[in-house]
Amino acid sequence: VIEHDGVFHLTFSGNAWSNVCYAVGVATAADPLGPFTRDETNPILATDEDSGLYAPGHNSIVEGPDGE
Repeated sequence: VIEHDGVFHLTFSGNAWSNVCYAVGVATAADPLGPFTRDETNPILATDEDSGLYAPGHNSIVEGPDGE
């Protein structure tokens, strides 16, 4: 869980790592203890067989050089 501009963002992995449905989602809340609401754009990372991206279940969040 990270906080950005007063909103708490929870990232999570879902499904079995061994199949193409394994993906990463995000949910947000006003409090770090929730309740959290799943984002309707989920999954934010998913298998893309055309690009060769498989099972992107682990994730981390970083701040880029421009502060984003």
